[in-house]
Amino acid sequence: MARRLAAYVSLWHPETRQRVTFGPKDDVPAWAAGKITNPAAWEGDEPADEQDARPKGNASREAWAEYAKSKGVDVADADNRDDIKAAVEAATS
Repeated sequence: MARRLAAYVSLWHPETRQRVTFGPKDDVPAWAAGKITNPAAWEGDEPADEQDARPKGNASREAWAEYAKSKGVDVADADNRDDIKAAVEAATS
């Protein structure tokens, strides 16, 4: 079961650079859920398996690219897995 918001949340879409608003009745995509870090924005407690879906270090480039996008990190077509991992680390530390 997907997590639900307890309130309305607005943030910038990482690709379109447009403001997007999600509410309690909306399905929140992974890229947005990764950016909504205030626990009060969510209904109930965060399930342990949804706390951080960070790929394993040897995961595919595609897995790291998806994770990076969910964290709002831009990924270029020419970036390899290690480039993406470094960009995620820089953006989230």
